[in-house]
Amino acid sequence: MKKLNPETDNMDMFYNLARKLRQDIRSGDEDLQNATAQRIRIIPGWRSLDDAEIISTAISLKMGKLVIALEHGFDSWGELRTFVGEKELERMEQENLEDK
Repeated sequence: MKKLNPETDNMDMFYNLARKLRQDIRSGDEDLQNATAQRIRIIPGWRSLDDAEIISTAISLKMGKLVIALEHGFDSWGELRTFVGEKELERMEQENLEDK
């Protein structure tokens, strides 16, 4: 599981990670595709698939988002979004207090 940094992590960053995962699996670079296929196996039901099966599947952005959420210890993209949103709000409130 990857660690979250509540001070710097934001949903744009996670969204871009999901997009990159999808780009990597489509890249044509065999090593990158195999490494990405390994990451996708975090999804229940995909663990038994081999690299070729995963690479030949059209990986959606939704699936990329799920991989990123699971890698960070959340069961869904929605849970990750809620957690990060709460941390962003706390950070903004703290900044407002410091400005006063």
